Amino acid sequence: MNDLSQPTAQGTVCPSCHRFVGAYDRCPFCGTGIPKRIPLRVVRSLSLLVAIAGLVCLHLMAMYRDVPTVSIGAISPAMNFGYKRVIARVSQPLRYYRDGDKITGCSFLLEDDTGELRVRAFRPVAEALYHRGFTLRKGDRVSVTGTLQVLEDTPRMLLQSPDQLEILEPAEVLDLALSELGGTPESRPVRVKAAVEQIVPPRSERAPYRIVLRDGTGTANLVVWPPQFSEIPEEHRPLPGSIVEVRATVSTYRGAPQLQLDDPRDFVRLALASASDVSEVGTAPPLTPLADITSADIGRTLQISATITDVRTPAPGSRAPYMVTLQDGSARHTLVFWKDTYDKLANPSALVPGSRVNAQVQVGEFRGRVQLQLRDASKLSLTPEVGTPPAAQPPNPAQDSASRPQQASPAPPASLDAGALTTASLGQRLTIQGRVVSFAAPTSPRSPYRLTLRGEMGDATVVIWAPTWQQIPPSQQPTTGMLLRVSGEVAEFKQQKELRVRHAADLQEVR
Repeated sequence: MNDLSQPTAQGTVCPSCHRFVGAYDRCPFCGTGIPKRIPLRVVRSLSLLVAIAGLVCLHLMAMYRDVPTVSIGAISPAMNFGYKRVIARVSQPLRYYRDGDKITGCSFLLEDDTGELRVRAFRPVAEALYHRGFTLRKGDRVSVTGTLQVLEDTPRMLLQSPDQLEILEPAEVLDLALSELGGTPESRPVRVKAAVEQIVPPRSERAPYRIVLRDGTGTANLVVWPPQFSEIPEEHRPLPGSIVEVRATVSTYRGAPQLQLDDPRDFVRLALASASDVSEVGTAPPLTPLADITSADIGRTLQISATITDVRTPAPGSRAPYMVTLQDGSARHTLVFWKDTYDKLANPSALVPGSRVNAQVQVGEFRGRVQLQLRDASKLSLTPEVGTPPAAQPPNPAQDSASRPQQASPAPPASLDAGALTTASLGQRLTIQGRVVSFAAPTSPRSPYRLTLRGEMGDATVVIWAPTWQQIPPSQQPTTGMLLRVSGEVAEFKQQKELRVRHAADLQEVR
């Protein structure tokens, strides 16, 4: 009976004490070695080897398998937190975010034919990219691998390693002259070499710096946002008159081409301009007649020459600009500049009707109308009207006529009766004489002083703005009953003609 059951119990029952030992190789009760079947040992060893081999294979697959590549438009909510690869072109360059001197993160925007994808990286990855000097510019074709985040059907990608960002194909850069920007597509990277003509600081916290560049073919504006401007290396900071080489992208502002800096390291100051450089890249453009200036010139810098027909000064405390009406033949345009520019004019006393203006201006737009803007006071020269007499003292009747020189001395302009204003042409400079019959002070900071002069042919309204009135000595300010000789420009207000006085010397008492 025992002999028949022994083969079935071999390997599980101790042959010495006949107790059950299971898978033990030695009996735990008596210490006798238990003979095992060879297939069981083999299976146990092979299972361990297969498990180890499987782990090695999984590790190798995770390390060396290709990450799936998807197009931006194919990203769906089912891919949320998926690890994917995207190949596309940069539509917004790499931007680093700072907190003081520390890099806190970075981001850039990709686009392909199917959509856009924002890629971000947190501080460790951003710092690694920054210290490597890594730069992405518009038009670069890149490969980026990261974790997708799909929120409300808006895909984003989180870059988890700086090694997962690679530039496959840098954008092609065109070397152009400034005059060729008009025919260049937007967002196209270009490289220009020009002279810095002017640096216009931002007018508000949300506005950019505007650097006016000039070469031998024309001018163009380079837009630099304040964070970028502060990151331009000190040895390359823009200086007026310096020669620079700039890599930027072409954009359009109000229909005019301009340059936009993508990376502060793309602005390189080559040298300060020498005399030969200035003659090469800083040649002033030819004069442009006012009649040829249209809305197509918005954003361009032009050289003009015209005559002043009207000067409108801002009220004290007002933020309004100076507005100068220029006329060249039958064409008229308004020249605009602010008080900080006015204070830097070489001869502001010549800014009166009749003076000749030669200026370099930028064509702008205000409320749908073309407007000429003066940004640099040194670019404007004023030539007083030929034959305009200086403010003279009243003649002395007691002076001996024999002692006077035989040459005719400059005489005051011929004055007309006050009533002649009604038949004068608008824009005409006129000198009239009459007695003050009424006087009205301003009713608000933006309204003028008003006088009514009466002559034999009728009455005339004289308008004097506050800045001009303040230049008149108190003892010489007009009062009712005073006989005055007044010079000014004929204008119209509410369909009534009036004479506008722009200079204190244009108002004299007749004794």
